[in-house]
Amino acid sequence: MYTVLGLMSGTSLDGLDLAICHFEEPTPGTWSGHIVAARTLTYDASMDRRLRFAHLLSGRELIFLHSEYGLYLGEVARAFMEESGQYPDLVASHGHTVYHEPARGFTFQLGSGAHIAKACGRPVVCDFRSSDVAAGGQGAPLVPAGEQALFPEYGSFLNLGGMANITLRVSEGLKAWDVAPANYVLNRLAAACGKPFDESGRLAASGKYLASLALKLEEIPYYRKAPPKSLGAEDVEKQFLPLLTTEHRPEDMLHTYCRHLAGRVAAELKAYGRKAIKRILVTGGGAHNTFLMQCLVDALGSEGYQVEVPPPLLINFKEAFVFAFLGLLRWLGRPNSLALATGAKTDSSGGAVYLP
Repeated sequence: MYTVLGLMSGTSLDGLDLAICHFEEPTPGTWSGHIVAARTLTYDASMDRRLRFAHLLSGRELIFLHSEYGLYLGEVARAFMEESGQYPDLVASHGHTVYHEPARGFTFQLGSGAHIAKACGRPVVCDFRSSDVAAGGQGAPLVPAGEQALFPEYGSFLNLGGMANITLRVSEGLKAWDVAPANYVLNRLAAACGKPFDESGRLAASGKYLASLALKLEEIPYYRKAPPKSLGAEDVEKQFLPLLTTEHRPEDMLHTYCRHLAGRVAAELKAYGRKAIKRILVTGGGAHNTFLMQCLVDALGSEGYQVEVPPPLLINFKEAFVFAFLGLLRWLGRPNSLALATGAKTDSSGGAVYLP
């Protein structure tokens, strides 16, 4: 048995997820795993602001924040170990994405692995995406390697985190890609109503549909790309947010965007998932949005998809759980990034390893 602590900070900035996980490999290549302890730490106003605007920092200040945030992650990890009484074999830290431009050959996740390792006293795996980008891939999505190993009973996966991404098992292997922004946009619109997020989708449900806005959203250039493809915060800032302006009520934009997002997920499932198993596991914070989930069921219609939302522990911590597993694969020297999902030339074992 291996014990790994997964650390996950998503682009929606709704907090830092920590999950201590156990993994077993009873026979070679066959894995099982479960979450032993988990919690989400909400960033205070200062850290939230620094992470949110990290892309605007000078090079010198960005490197300083990289080290400081790594120290923060290591101290939080150590405190969580002491609180839970679980001392993992290693820590897998996704980091906080500041830049993601695979077309230009780079991606950058904030959070120095050296500082994490020194602060928590455990080996650390971080910087998961760079190896895939160096191999010509999108560096995303990476979760398919974990999904196919840890959830063999499902054929389709939808994660509604900062971005909405899909993984499909098809006859030729796996397909995976980012569909559209999810909580990155929804939380921004909820903030205009004075809320950190739209609890259960109540604000969206109270709004009305803006047909003109929906048409503009459908024309966003990203949707014309075929998978594999991925989104970074800079894509959202350039292509999506300029359409969501103060000329509309935020409740109406939330309503319209939920229906738009559900429609895009349904359209791409129908386009690329005809041969996939139609049992969909839906996780991520967006799975708690009752209005969004109803929009998704309505958009899928009679296509035969079974939309399944698991218990809250898995909804909230699936990405931390999966990245803990990806860190373990890197520690064991096995592939954790799949070329079929990312478009890279080859599978790779991605991640930098730091010893305490």
